[in-house]
Amino acid sequence: MPVRPKQPLDLETVVRVAQYYNTALASLADIRFLFVFLVGYAGLFRISELLSVKIIDITIVHDGMSIFVSKRKNDQFREGHTSIIARSGKVSCPVSITERLLVLLASPKKSCSPVLRRIVRTKNGAYFHKSLGISYSTIRDEFKKYVSPFVNDPSDYCLHSLKSGGASNDGYKLSDPELKDRHAGWKNPCTKRRYIKRSHSEMLEVTRSMGI
Repeated sequence: MPVRPKQPLDLETVVRVAQYYNTALASLADIRFLFVFLVGYAGLFRISELLSVKIIDITIVHDGMSIFVSKRKNDQFREGHTSIIARSGKVSCPVSITERLLVLLASPKKSCSPVLRRIVRTKNGAYFHKSLGISYSTIRDEFKKYVSPFVNDPSDYCLHSLKSGGASNDGYKLSDPELKDRHAGWKNPCTKRRYIKRSHSEMLEVTRSMGI
């Protein structure tokens, strides 16, 4: 029996999920999931890449943030990759949810601990473990739980639907081709991007155009 390809998540669904879970009463698990969900979509990240992100890899400024991934599957120069994501001020803003998560982690900015951590539950409440990360299967199960109420057929979607959804976003598709390649870290036969520098403000335009 042929494998049925998974569907990309559209922006409308992403926003509805964010509106429902991104509230003042959001739990630790909610915030952790929303980081995966919104940053994965905006940055076109694979889940394996997000699992490798450490606190020290994230830099937040007034108009956005950068996330450094030491290794991407398509890193042709083995130099790592930095994705720049704009601050939108919307309920679906990847930057603001990252800020909420970092506050809850309560770790130094230079920490080499993973951003995605295990939640420890005690009689007095729940908190993020200081250094233990979480597994792919945990994120996969949470994705199904959180997203299922918002789609017609949950079996049509998987974690890769975040990356494919971002790549299918109308604003992303209309962005400058070179900026798109830089943002996603995709292979490009033209090596000129190693020599032509793009400004921080130019790179922010990719996610600004995505409407997230």
